[in-house]
Amino acid sequence: MVYLVELLRVVAYLVKIAILARVLISWVHADPYNPLVRLLHQVTEPILRPLREALPTLRGMDLSPVVALVMVQLVEWLLVQLILPG
Repeated sequence: MVYLVELLRVVAYLVKIAILARVLISWVHADPYNPLVRLLHQVTEPILRPLREALPTLRGMDLSPVVALVMVQLVEWLLVQLILPG
């Protein structure tokens, strides 16, 4: 069970890093045809798109990455609690 928890934590960490990297890349307007940019987009868009559609923008700011980071953290915590109770 410990290995499953560690795998879960690694996957959650990688997803959070991908979301943060996508935010940083959006600030510098990287080339959308760059393979790394495309990979980040493919990994994060299924998480961010539904949130972006559900959340209002705040003065033109997209809050979906912040909400996604919180949700990934919560899901990670909940799953760890289910796997390793007590």
